[in-house]
Amino acid sequence: MFPFSIKLHFSYQNHLIENSGEEFNISLRILNHSANAETFSLDLSLPDDFFLKSGSKSLYVDPQKAKHFPCILYTSEDIQSGLYVIPAKVQNIASNLSINIECCIEIR
Repeated sequence: MFPFSIKLHFSYQNHLIENSGEEFNISLRILNHSANAETFSLDLSLPDDFFLKSGSKSLYVDPQKAKHFPCILYTSEDIQSGLYVIPAKVQNIASNLSINIECCIEIR
């Protein structure tokens, strides 16, 4: 079992963007199960025409506590409609353990 767990949060269960260029939030909740404070890194692999407006690359989480990794993303104005997958890697810096996750964003 990993000494941390991750939960992905969206404004909606299946995130839908009605307008290209629209900003949207993704928040990863990290629960540190260990007895020690840990630092985690987040590496988003954004598809073409997706951009990170703001978000942290690392996050310090106290022992037995949870914290959110908030990110604000937006798309280009001329992005094609469709379903896009955003893969990400969350890594515990000290132990080098990582988990790969992904979320789906639908552009109409």
